[in-house]
Formats: sequence, C-alpha cells, structure tokens
Amino acid sequence: MKNRPKALIFIGLTLTFLTTPFSACSQKTVTTSTAPFNPVVKNDSMVTAKIVEVQDGDGAIPWVLTIQLRTSQNVSGYPNYTTGKIGQTIVVRCMEDASHLETGQLITAHLRFEGDETSSFYFIWAIQ
Repeated sequence: MKNRPKALIFIGLTLTFLTTPFSACSQKTVTTSTAPFNPVVKNDSMVTAKIVEVQDGDGAIPWVLTIQLRTSQNVSGYPNYTTGKIGQTIVVRCMEDASHLETGQLITAHLRFEGDETSSFYFIWAIQ
C-alpha cells in the first residue's frame, strides 16, 4: 500500500509527459505571399558619363549602353541611387535613339535604378 501513491504519481507524470508537446521541439510556420514584388523607390539623378560601348538592344529595349560614371547630381524630390557608382562602369538600358553616340564620348543624362526582387537595371534618358 505504501508504494501505491508513488506508483500513481509516476503514472500521472508519465501520462502528462507523453500527452504534452515537447517544449524543445518547435514548428516553424511557413507562409507564402501572393503580394506583388516590391519595386525600387522612384529615384533620379543627373549624371555625366563616358560612353564605353553602344549595343543594339533586344527589341523591347532598343539600345544597351555601357558607361563609366564621372559625376552624379541629385534631382530635387528624388533619392539618388548612383552616387555610390561614380568611377564605375555600368550597363544601362536606353529607349532613345543612341545611334549617334560614340565610344569615348562624354554625355550628360538622367539615370535611374529600376526593378524589384526578380530583376533590376539602370535606365538612362534625356541624353545630351
């Protein structure tokens, strides 16, 4: 009889242990989002650059230019995403007629960074 309370306590603790979720184990809930991708914030800069290469585009984008950024100025009301690229050579997309541009030519133009999580690129316009 003396061992009976100990046996009941043991059985009770065992049942509690077996029916309670393990605190050391955790499940990670994975959620998927159907929200659209987050586009880059509208931005703009006025740059001077040297033309390194002019290429015909793929049809949707008529021209692809490789430029070396010389300077970058802020455009009022917009963040400037090109200041960290000064001195670097970058590839940019261009919708304007770029057939008159030549390697080594210095230009001024507007330049912005576009894209989202899936792809990104620089877009140049108002080339002078």
